[in-house]
Amino acid sequence: MARRDSSPQLALASLPVIPDPGAAPSPPFIVWTMQRTGGTQLAARLFAQSARSAADHEPFNPGRMFAADISEAARTGTVANLMARICADGWLLKYCVWRAPQEHVHLVAASAAAGYRHVILHRRSAADRLASLAFANMTGIWAADHDQFV
Repeated sequence: MARRDSSPQLALASLPVIPDPGAAPSPPFIVWTMQRTGGTQLAARLFAQSARSAADHEPFNPGRMFAADISEAARTGTVANLMARICADGWLLKYCVWRAPQEHVHLVAASAAAGYRHVILHRRSAADRLASLAFANMTGIWAADHDQFV
């Protein structure tokens, strides 16, 4: 059966990375995505082509590089300050918008103030995305601990 939602990230993954050592660093960016849209593959490819440092994918999730920071910031009411510090450092970020709306608002504001570019990735068919998510959860091939974050 043919897919209704083509997967351009698969074609992108096969392109060679050709860095230009003489080029000025590009502005930092955030890949905004939802679950099961191909955001991990796209972000990895874009990060590899940048001279900037990339944060872990989903860097605020438990066990990731900013997990302790976001927990402390949420506890102390300083999430906006944390996001401003992270964005001031120019980290490349991949952020899935399925959880923690407080983070979203502060990350949008801080990244806009820091001159970030924004890549918004979505899947045209929400039904296909949700079917993919259900299949991935049923088979255990993705996010076995997903339920603890929802």
